[in-house]
Amino acid sequence: MEITVIENFLEKEQQDFLENLLIFSRKVPYYYSNFTTEKISFHTDQVKDTSQFVHGFVNYNKKISTKWEHVEHIITKLSSLLNEDMYIIRFKANITYPQQDYEKDWFNGPHIDTPFKEAISVIYYVNDSDGDTVFFNEKNEIYKAVSPKKGTLVYFNNDIKHSGKLPFENNLRVLLNISLLPTKYIYKYKDRL
Repeated sequence: MEITVIENFLEKEQQDFLENLLIFSRKVPYYYSNFTTEKISFHTDQVKDTSQFVHGFVNYNKKISTKWEHVEHIITKLSSLLNEDMYIIRFKANITYPQQDYEKDWFNGPHIDTPFKEAISVIYYVNDSDGDTVFFNEKNEIYKAVSPKKGTLVYFNNDIKHSGKLPFENNLRVLLNISLLPTKYIYKYKDRL
């Protein structure tokens, strides 16, 4: 599986609803995290991991948010598109924002999302923003960048290292970060799920 980018993954009305819910409504609590990734894959002069705000919806297939009903249709649609039933390893909303002493060519810690080889990583952009998601090749060089565009969904093999840049022109960069495992692979990891 390559990096797949789908613009307007959701209908405009659904895009607007999610943007309002996750940014403007004050109905979704976010929690401060002093890092964007726990396990950074490599370091360079351009890597500077920063803080973010997070709202968890699902963790290891257990719903942990009362707002899950507003986002679960994304999994239904994605499962249909990939023709796979999915185990949800993690589903969360991330908010990053401009920060002092952060350069435009820097990026947060490059990483993979889970230790499960067959997992699929998914990013859904809630709002238009700057702060590209960058993808790295085997030599840890950037080979692709995707700009945050409201309604765009990106999915890719979990083993592709990636990272986000902070916004400079916009106040917020809001996305849904989802890690999925096709259910046919659960047996391999049953002692870890």
